[in-house]
Amino acid sequence: MNKHIISPSGKEKRTSIQIVLPAERSSKSKLNAIGRAANTRSYDDLLAGLSDCRSSLGKIESDYRKRLNATLEALYGYAQDLMKRKDWWENFCHNITWQGTPPSARNSKLALRYVIKWACASTRESQQSASLYYRALKGFWKNNVSRDQIATRISERGGIRKLAEKNSEKRKPTKAASGETISEAVISAPAVDIPREKRPDQKKRLEVHSMVATFDGGFDVWKRLKKGTRVSVEMTLDEMGGGAAQVTVHEVTVL
Repeated sequence: MNKHIISPSGKEKRTSIQIVLPAERSSKSKLNAIGRAANTRSYDDLLAGLSDCRSSLGKIESDYRKRLNATLEALYGYAQDLMKRKDWWENFCHNITWQGTPPSARNSKLALRYVIKWACASTRESQQSASLYYRALKGFWKNNVSRDQIATRISERGGIRKLAEKNSEKRKPTKAASGETISEAVISAPAVDIPREKRPDQKKRLEVHSMVATFDGGFDVWKRLKKGTRVSVEMTLDEMGGGAAQVTVHEVTVL
């Protein structure tokens, strides 16, 4: 195409210009996000597409695990900060909106559990995840592992679920004997005598369950308890199946 320009001398001056034409459309099938034809044309295409999907899912899972481990490492570090700074811990207990009972401002050793609990959403599924994360990290917490080692150690020990299972191995429920109210099997802490004389309706509820209790706070108070001492116990029901209950005791207060 030519563009006509009239010069001052009256002579017509012609200047050629280029017109950019639309790109030629490809006759090939449109590709999807992982590079395979959206319309499978052969069995080989199908197998190649499946292989790409598997690789893509593997990468997604790997990235997810890395991000999860890094996030848990950060939460673990923040919990250490709160445990070391009692004034921060008190503010954390009093100034943050809690679903249910807030943590005790007197026991900053519970920081890891409540930091994770707060960071997870308040839905049942998210709080179940919080319990899983806590069980996975509680061994590191007990041994005062450095905050910058957490993500690496999670990976080295097989991931969150394997760590949680390992930390739960010693507290599997035991079957209650006939007529027994509560089996007082306790790990790493003396048992607390629980009065066996209950109202008939209480007896009916308790005698079908056994209980295995674990303790996540390293309570010095247990050493001072005597038989018959009245206590208030904050605990979480971890598992319930058949005739057994499994709980984690978080705080014991002498009445």
